Amino acid sequence: MLGVSLRQAQRLATRYRDGGGGALIQKSRGRSASNKLGAGVRELVLELIRQNYRDFGPTFAAEMLQERHGVQVSRETLRKWMVEARVWLSRKQGRSFHQPRLRRESLGQLVQIEAVPYRIHTVLTDNGIRFADLPKNRHGPTARFRGHPFDRLCFIHGIEQRLTKPNHPGRTARSSA
Repeated sequence: MLGVSLRQAQRLATRYRDGGGGALIQKSRGRSASNKLGAGVRELVLELIRQNYRDFGPTFAAEMLQERHGVQVSRETLRKWMVEARVWLSRKQGRSFHQPRLRRESLGQLVQIEAVPYRIHTVLTDNGIRFADLPKNRHGPTARFRGHPFDRLCFIHGIEQRLTKPNHPGRTARSSA
């Protein structure tokens, strides 16, 4: 019911009989931890990290602090301090290094990039159905309106689309034995 062993329950009952309800309170309550670091250690460590190890992760920074400065801090304590001081962010907390690409309204939309002063005038694609309509549907009065989306985009932007000859790897020359 209490979630303690029989022996622990006997100890608690003895303490209650001897000292009353106050005897059941944890004896180390109100005391600081025996392994607590000094008051200025946190500030010293964070200042050293800001000056010398800004781009280090907590594990490597803890090793460098111990090796070069003689300050021993566990990597988890250092990780907590660095996150609180915003000196280091984990991968899960996410850092954005680049601006996300603007999404296009249509899948595979072709847009002229103005990064260079050149204009795309010819595109060489394979003869498959990924970039072109079937050969029987490529010509005719309605081909430009109902054709493959890549064909239509090339037509709208004035880009010539050249198709390569069909590749038939099974029809290669065979050596005679």
